[in-house]
Amino acid sequence: MSGDSVAGREVSATHIAQKPLVSTVVAFLNAEKYLAEAIESVLAQTYDNWELILVDDGSTDGSTQIAFRYAGHYQGKIRYLDHPNHQNRGKSVSRNLGVRHAHGEYIALLDADDVLLPYKMEQQVEILESHPEVGMVYGPVEEWFSWKEDPEESDKIQKFPLPQDCIPEADALRSVWVGNNPRCLPATNGTLLRRRLALSVGGFDEDFRNFEDMVFWVKVSLEAPIFVSSHCWGRYRQHAESSTAVQLRDGMLGAKRLQYLERVEALLAAHGLQQSKTWDSIQQQLWPSRHPIKMRALEVFYALRRWVRQLRLRMIPRRKSQKAL
Repeated sequence: MSGDSVAGREVSATHIAQKPLVSTVVAFLNAEKYLAEAIESVLAQTYDNWELILVDDGSTDGSTQIAFRYAGHYQGKIRYLDHPNHQNRGKSVSRNLGVRHAHGEYIALLDADDVLLPYKMEQQVEILESHPEVGMVYGPVEEWFSWKEDPEESDKIQKFPLPQDCIPEADALRSVWVGNNPRCLPATNGTLLRRRLALSVGGFDEDFRNFEDMVFWVKVSLEAPIFVSSHCWGRYRQHAESSTAVQLRDGMLGAKRLQYLERVEALLAAHGLQQSKTWDSIQQQLWPSRHPIKMRALEVFYALRRWVRQLRLRMIPRRKSQKAL
């Protein structure tokens, strides 16, 4: 995590009488349609020992005013930060700013278009308090379509293909994460981690604007055990303006995923983990882009083999009919 060169402007810096145990960081950019609902889901928590840090990444819509209003009304509980000159610095820089200014022992992350379920903090704090060796806890979230008047799909909860309500082996966990199934990954609003761990791994990579949370989870897993729960603690809003939907629409998702795999590969190499399931999975996925000529030759070979098989199938009935004559 970089130095505090982006100290940020802070509103509602009233002295906090009780040190909050959970600091929830919401980094937002032009999220006026959803921000208030995200904030209200924090206010609705059954666990009260928290603070909320709203980090404005240079918004130009009404979300800045929404954040100011909540920070003013809940002084000492909700704080507002932004970058010098109200700059847009990216989600990673904004999240790191919030983590640096957090007072809590634990960090919860919440995207501005998502919400927390009421028992999220209470149950996750209980797990981390019961497992001091664990650095992070996460569980599945609900893919949320029903917020629309006319949803195109039904809500569904993530299904993890790994042991739950336990601490899985780290390599097995990472190998699932780097697989090509986005429903296996931790969602930001489904996690809670220790602040000292977030700081020790350097926070979010500030030069990485896509899949930055996935890289961060891998960094955390390389330093501390992770508890995987079966409990659902958040709703992950599905909409056309989300970063994943935009990348998919622009045809950039594949290229960004390759960059993510290469970043994780470098992390594993730095920790001497070239002999691991995660490493093997990454190599398999990166092979086509690193060997395009060989990949093209294989595609031609398999196409020819399919053609030969189809030709044989067409000739077999003809041979039979000739024998009958």
